[in-house]
Amino acid sequence: SKDEMISRMRSSYRNNPVALKHIDEFESDYHADKAIWWYTRDAPIYRSINRCLRRQEINQVFSYWQFLSDLQDSLKSLPVETSCTTVTLYQGQHMRETELDRIINHIGKLM
Repeated sequence: SKDEMISRMRSSYRNNPVALKHIDEFESDYHADKAIWWYTRDAPIYRSINRCLRRQEINQVFSYWQFLSDLQDSLKSLPVETSCTTVTLYQGQHMRETELDRIINHIGKLM
């Protein structure tokens, strides 16, 4: 449920006033038709969901089920060009320049 999801995010970000402000905004302003906007925003919702998915924390993913369902419905409603069978989407990632250099230096190698 939305309440369980918000409770989980508040617990995870209890020491982060900026994130808590985003969570408050999400709680008061979220509507299903804005799921893509919320997911692509630099806010706790994206980080929380992706952390659960990366760690394969299935029980925690269920807390986000309604939001993920809204996100899927929103993605399905996006217009798709009939001549294009593949859609490429990108999500930004902040990292230090030294981290980027390390990745570049290891292209084709194990890190």
